[in-house]
Amino acid sequence: MTTPINLTIEQLRKCHPLNAGRFAEILGAPLVPGAANAHWLFFTFELEQGDFAGVNSD
Repeated sequence: MTTPINLTIEQLRKCHPLNAGRFAEILGAPLVPGAANAHWLFFTFELEQGDFAGVNSD
């Protein structure tokens, strides 16, 4: 069963401490560092069960 996007966002919103490790724990997926600049570091991830529930990936 996939997790509804709203539930996942709510869990991430409550993420304390705010760090990549905690996000990965909540998502249940490892984060892969991507592009970066002086202000941001971007990450990608793949959810084990695929896309979020209710989201059309077409």
